[in-house]
Amino acid sequence: MVYLVWRRPKSLDDEPKSGRPKTSTNVENTTRVDELIKFDRRMKIRETAFKLKSPKSTVHEKVHDTLKYRKVSSRKSTDLQTPKVNRKVVVVVIAVVVVVVVVVVVVVVVVVVVVVVVAAAAIVVKHILSPSLFTVLFLFSPIFLSSQSNSALT
Repeated sequence: MVYLVWRRPKSLDDEPKSGRPKTSTNVENTTRVDELIKFDRRMKIRETAFKLKSPKSTVHEKVHDTLKYRKVSSRKSTDLQTPKVNRKVVVVVIAVVVVVVVVVVVVVVVVVVVVVVVAAAAIVVKHILSPSLFTVLFLFSPIFLSSQSNSALT
């Protein structure tokens, strides 16, 4: 068995280390990084490190850990923003408008043709049938009956 004998109390803190002191996190370097970011917020960490002549990892630590800056949003170019797709969208919209206009014109032409045919049929019926039969047909038509019932009520 091994027994340790405590001769004196020891501190649990690390002993000072030899070597270069830690100077990269001082306030002056942090303010320089902050000023560069505020001047151009789109500047990349690599560009900032190049301008400050400091390692990229140090600048990254200052930006994210010391200054607590985060990426707010990134803007992606969607398909609708590209000119090629915009042209396709415009062509599709124009095609839809042309189709709608053609359909409306066809409907109007059909309605006009139906009205002309009905008017021609009425003229033919008027001339072919005797005036008394035409009068009887006209008197029992729904339009004539509805107008007579409305006048009788008033």
